Amino acid sequence: MPKPEPSLRTLSAIELECLRWTAEGKTAWEVGRIVFRSERAVAGYLCSAMRKLDCTNKYHLVAKVVRMGWVD
Repeated sequence: MPKPEPSLRTLSAIELECLRWTAEGKTAWEVGRIVFRSERAVAGYLCSAMRKLDCTNKYHLVAKVVRMGWVD
């Protein structure tokens, strides 16, 4: 049975915010400064998003959400 296509609700608000900044080219450290979290927390949010969207790394994650139209 195929997996259902993920929806935007799959990601938490902080995961999506970190992902949007990552798509803009920001590092985890820079994103952490922007969203007032540690670099490690940002990396954790991105790892969680990767698991939820079945991605192998953050580049795959960014490409997938751009292709889905979730970020520009």
